[in-house]
Amino acid sequence: MNFADVKESAYMALDTVRANKLRSLLTILGVSVGVVTVVFMVSIIQGLNKAFADQVESLGSNTIFLSKFDPSFGRPPGPEEIHRKDLTMDDAEALRREAPSIAGVSPIHRMIAVRARYQEKQTDTPILLGVTPYYEFVQTAYVARGRFIKDLDMESRANVCVIGIDVVHALFPYEDPIDKDIRLNGNPYRVVGVMETWVVTSSSSL
Repeated sequence: MNFADVKESAYMALDTVRANKLRSLLTILGVSVGVVTVVFMVSIIQGLNKAFADQVESLGSNTIFLSKFDPSFGRPPGPEEIHRKDLTMDDAEALRREAPSIAGVSPIHRMIAVRARYQEKQTDTPILLGVTPYYEFVQTAYVARGRFIKDLDMESRANVCVIGIDVVHALFPYEDPIDKDIRLNGNPYRVVGVMETWVVTSSSSL
């Protein structure tokens, strides 16, 4: 096929479009709607896939959780589970020492419904997590402002904490919380950072 044939075919196509304007318009409209629909559906599917992948990543797709309690959903622990020995910091150190293939070990001590107070403001909703400096890496939860807990805080048993954005809104609506002193269940803690998520973390056990 030479240039003349292509030119003649183009003229014939234009003549057909002019002679059948309504049919041509409907054809173009149908093709356009089909393309837009396909693009829209692909965008939705990709967005859902990314959201699901982000949720799995936030939970830790390569993270193993250890607890003395059996996995359950809303079931209270049984008597045998309650009387099991608690996991300790020595257990965490043993895992880190004896299993070199593990990238990080992050022991967590959880307390629910902790009362946080700053001056006249108070919130009773936080979940307090006693953690170590490995928490950021293992849980993929990082500070947005300030700093996280350091090894020096652990060695000196400093009462420092990193608070979540919800606690910031409740206790520091118009102030910068960094280097402010708050009370967690009546115990004084110095705020050294603000997390990207909602958790409240502390370097020492209450």
